[in-house]
Amino acid sequence: MLAIWIGLAILTAWEPVLGDGWDYVAWIDAHGASPRSFLDFCSWSYREDNPRLGQMLGFFTYVEPLHMVLTPLVELGVVVALFVLAAGRLPAQRGDGARLLVVTAIVLLVTPQIGLILFYRPFTVNYVYPLLIQLVWALPYRGTVSTLSTLAGPGLAAAAAATGGMLVLGFAAGMGNEHTGIPWLGFGAVAFLRAPRRRPWMVSGLIGMAAGYAALLLAPGQGRRYAGLGHDYSPLDAVLARDIGGNLVALAAPALAAATLLALAGVSMWIARRTAAEPDDSLRPLPARWWLATAAALSAFGLLGPKLGGRLHVAATLVAAIAVVPLVWRALAHRRGAWVRGVAIAVIAGHALLFGHLYWRAHRECEARYRLLAAAPKGSTPEVVPLTDIKPTRWFRGDDFRSPDLRRRVARRNYGLKDIVVRGLPATPWDYALELSPPAAALATGLEFPLDIAKARQMFTDVLARTTPQPERAVLSVVGWSLPEQRDRPLIVDRAGAGLTPAPRARLSWDGLDRSVRISDDRDVTDVWIAIPGEPARPVARSGPGRFQFPVWRASTYTLVACTVDTCFLVLAQYDGAT
Repeated sequence: MLAIWIGLAILTAWEPVLGDGWDYVAWIDAHGASPRSFLDFCSWSYREDNPRLGQMLGFFTYVEPLHMVLTPLVELGVVVALFVLAAGRLPAQRGDGARLLVVTAIVLLVTPQIGLILFYRPFTVNYVYPLLIQLVWALPYRGTVSTLSTLAGPGLAAAAAATGGMLVLGFAAGMGNEHTGIPWLGFGAVAFLRAPRRRPWMVSGLIGMAAGYAALLLAPGQGRRYAGLGHDYSPLDAVLARDIGGNLVALAAPALAAATLLALAGVSMWIARRTAAEPDDSLRPLPARWWLATAAALSAFGLLGPKLGGRLHVAATLVAAIAVVPLVWRALAHRRGAWVRGVAIAVIAGHALLFGHLYWRAHRECEARYRLLAAAPKGSTPEVVPLTDIKPTRWFRGDDFRSPDLRRRVARRNYGLKDIVVRGLPATPWDYALELSPPAAALATGLEFPLDIAKARQMFTDVLARTTPQPERAVLSVVGWSLPEQRDRPLIVDRAGAGLTPAPRARLSWDGLDRSVRISDDRDVTDVWIAIPGEPARPVARSGPGRFQFPVWRASTYTLVACTVDTCFLVLAQYDGAT
């Protein structure tokens, strides 16, 4: 395990700053890495951005060299916690080294988006860090120890410490993820009801989990995340909008993990029966139904959010793996066990070689890119070459500068540049102009609206809400880019005020691989166009009341424009057809 920790430390040292990681870097550059800066970041995250506990702890992973020390310990901590939950004891006895190797190999095989989960810090802190807290919280409920007071000794003080500790640990676990709170509460509640002797810490742990989960769901930042998408889509809306085909596609990651686990279980049972393996008396696994039921609940709740992705099923797949691990361990106990150990070592070594190749190359290329940007004159628009691994895969996030919005934000906020051009990719397609009547020059200048249409509208709403006195009319329009189809009609993102009807909104509906767009208030819409910057626009056909087909002809950044007789509106933008 020491060798694995060293390997993880090297890879985390090579991990470049990508995607949402630039937000951490910008904060630390602006506010420093002091305790006060951390507390201010926590407050801002909870009120304005992502209120998860892992998001806040991510602050430390951008303070070097803490990341290469802490993150490998957390990742190995998950492996040890999975071992304890599967075995019912700590890994201390003879033969446990091989068992830990088996757990590590299974984690590598079944975890969705394994490269991003381990080596993309925004994912690691949001899905691995909280998972470790939740697994540790589950340990006493699983029955690893009969009472937490035995860890500190007998007496009332020890019981009080255990009760208070579980309250705090439960609150931290509840603050982990939106889709994990209720399944873990169910796990703890069933364990409490089935316990032969109920202890105060069992109650406090459940109260803490419920309180942390409520604090997460009720955080002001939840209504602002994803540009308010959570408010637009209720959990039921999110499921219905994807229809049956879309939800089945969304379950592809856990389905693949389940198939892998079933194959491992089948092979292990065959080996154990062929060699008449006897169960190890030192292992006390729980019935598999405990873990499978919890895993199923974790995956099901992962479908209720407005966003999807394999990362939402990490907890589910690793909890399901706990049910299979004891079966694989049985195959270690006899002469064929050498084959099992060899396969586990081969899986770990293969991943180490793959990750080493990918992340050393990404490290070199990104470091060269960062040096070029740091040396560029302020206010300029330098050109950088794309990363070799430009597309996202299971192993690597891909080139984050594929997003025009992100690279413009990084250019201006992190390096003081006007923009960044990536060789071979479209340049930033447009900018925004805010017009207020009566004018409020101090407010209208210096604002940088994100290219993402939903985020731009959210910012527009926020700007108007804090403007005093309230303007009579406000219009956010697109400048620097136009379509021939506009026919001199202005291109508007959003508007508000006397005599102005609100800009129509668009919602994407996903039925399997077929996509369509629902446009609100489309009674006056005369024509709808879809375009990729640099290519001719294409007309979009109406397929029903307020519904238009979304012709995805290749993965790119699409822009959807809906026009009335005298005005065009940007209703959908920054949509990647590959996701």
